[in-house]
Amino acid sequence: AEMADITQAQISEAGIVRRWLGALANEGARLVEEGIAPRPGAVDVVATQAMRFPRWRGGPMVAADLAGLLRVQNDLKRYAKADPLWSPSALFAELIKNGQGFSDL
Repeated sequence: AEMADITQAQISEAGIVRRWLGALANEGARLVEEGIAPRPGAVDVVATQAMRFPRWRGGPMVAADLAGLLRVQNDLKRYAKADPLWSPSALFAELIKNGQGFSDL
């Protein structure tokens, strides 16, 4: 549908979940980078307790580790082509370069 020159994109359920996970993990990474969150695990606790992120997924940082940081970073880079808001946190590249995940911090 078209409203006010905005075209609705067709995104699958899986695509929505990937974007949602990417957004949460990216913001979590920025919080850790900026020293607002002491570690990724703190982001996961807040997400599961306050945001009702599914506990079985462990929080957005654990979920990003399980999905693969390279895949999440590549998704974010692809989304950032349309809107720089999606640009991945530098923490992704650092962890990937060192063969680490958020759980290693």
